[in-house]
Amino acid sequence: MAEHVSGLVPVLARQSAPDDAPVAARIDLLGLVHFLITQEDKTLTEALREHSSDLLTSVLIPNCTWRAGQSNNKIRKGGMVCVHAMLEKRLVAASALNRSFSDLLPILKSCLDDSFAPDNRLIACFVLSCTLTELQAEINSEQLREIYPELLKRLDDSNDKIRMAVCEALGVFFKCLPPQDVLVERPAPDRKSVV
Repeated sequence: MAEHVSGLVPVLARQSAPDDAPVAARIDLLGLVHFLITQEDKTLTEALREHSSDLLTSVLIPNCTWRAGQSNNKIRKGGMVCVHAMLEKRLVAASALNRSFSDLLPILKSCLDDSFAPDNRLIACFVLSCTLTELQAEINSEQLREIYPELLKRLDDSNDKIRMAVCEALGVFFKCLPPQDVLVERPAPDRKSVV
C-alpha cells in the first residue's frame, strides 16, 4: 500500500470533495483514511508522513468544515477524528501544520462552539492540544491570542470530559507562551533621599 499513497491522496481528495461527492462515499473514504492512519506498518506510516500535508489540506480540512445537516455533522466528526489520529502519530511536520493552521483554526473554533455536539467539542480540544504540542516552537503570539478565549469558554462546558480535556490543552498552551524576562529585585529606595 505504501507505494501507492502518492497516487491515492488525489483520488481521496476528489472522491471526498464536499461539493461533489455523495455523503455515503465521503463517510466511507474518511473511514478508509482513519484505517490507513492507524495501521502499525512502518513503510505505510512513512509514506503517509511524506504526503500528510496534502492529505490534511485536500481531504481532511474540507470535510471538517461546517455545513448544515446531520450527515455533514457526522462527516465533520469523522474528519476531526482523522486529524487527531494524524497528530497523535506525529505524521504532520510542524512546518506543514503551521502552514495549514490558518485553515484549521476556524474549524477548531466552530467545533469548540458546537452546542449540539459534545463529541465535536471534545475532539476539538484533543486536536487543539496536539496542535499546540506540535507547534510549540513555531506558533506566534497572534495565533495564541486567538486560541486563548476559545479555551477559556470551554472551562465552563457542561461536560466534565470536555472540561478536563481543555485543562490539558491549557497546560500545553501555557508552555507555548514566550518566556518572560526574569524580574530583577531592586533595593527599596532610601527614605532620607525621598524626603
